[in-house]
Amino acid sequence: MSYILQLLEAARLEDEDPNNAPAGGEKTRKAALDMLSSEPSLRSKRELIEKFIDAHMPSTPPGQTVQEAFGAFWTEERRAAFDKLCSDENLKSESVSEIIQEYQFSDRPPLPDDLHAALNTKPGILERRNVLDRVKEKILDFVRTFDDGTGEI
Repeated sequence: MSYILQLLEAARLEDEDPNNAPAGGEKTRKAALDMLSSEPSLRSKRELIEKFIDAHMPSTPPGQTVQEAFGAFWTEERRAAFDKLCSDENLKSESVSEIIQEYQFSDRPPLPDDLHAALNTKPGILERRNVLDRVKEKILDFVRTFDDGTGEI
């Protein structure tokens, strides 16, 4: 991830250089996006990184590095996705945070009892397994997208 951010910083510097053509950093930007496609651990992050490149990189203040701007963007997007996950599935945010921390520490998927305890509304016996499987997958997807392989942002 840090290499991609370095490429994006180089692209921004190329764009700011008055000696470059109007699209000076376009090749470097394309190289960063190509890397996202080729690196399996970064595929889940591609959409967010493209969103940052398109919407936030052009407005990065001159004194701020791409790394700093991306860190702020990533934190904001992670918080919004976490809130949406908890809201969509009617989950207790504190419990979900604990489940995520435990998963990151142990690298073991959440236990059904922990997932069940995180639900604000308990499902009926017939739908419990489906609900818990869906919630578990959403939590694991969240971790894969926002936490796995990001290193220090």
